[in-house]
Amino acid sequence: MTQLKRFMLTAASILLLALVSAGVGRAGTPTPPAAVDEAPQNVVRYRALLSAPNGAWSGPGVSEGNRYEVPAGKRLIIEQINLHFEAPPGQRGIAGLTVHQMTPQGLKYISYPLVLTYQGASISPYDDGYSTASLPVRLYADESSVVFFGFMRTAPSGSSYLHATFSGYLVDMPVED
Repeated sequence: MTQLKRFMLTAASILLLALVSAGVGRAGTPTPPAAVDEAPQNVVRYRALLSAPNGAWSGPGVSEGNRYEVPAGKRLIIEQINLHFEAPPGQRGIAGLTVHQMTPQGLKYISYPLVLTYQGASISPYDDGYSTASLPVRLYADESSVVFFGFMRTAPSGSSYLHATFSGYLVDMPVED
């Protein structure tokens, strides 16, 4: 009988521990889960293809269409960046995301360098290899900002490409008092 009592006491203790760990609060009501961001309604997915034919730099003005303008009254929150860089034999590159915003004080900008990791030989017959990056981030761009990608490479010969994407969502700009 003593073994049965020990077993019952142990089982009751384990059950109590399980209930507390599962979030059952007083009066047997489940404790609500921690607040989680709701699924954003204004999802933004942006894709750019940049090229640098016989040049070492590619960015705004070089690769047309490489710009995302944040709508008035909104703030862009970027949560994921993916990059795929291709270049001729022996060349490597670095990429970046830049946010430009015109303010009453003039142009304000911030650049985020993004590290590319060399992956090895490419399946493409036109280049030696490729580098990639997949980065979870939390970057902000306020209304009327322009967001764009750019990249540099180690040599100006031959053509190179950067396939770049970001994803995030738009929220209303906070009201300033």
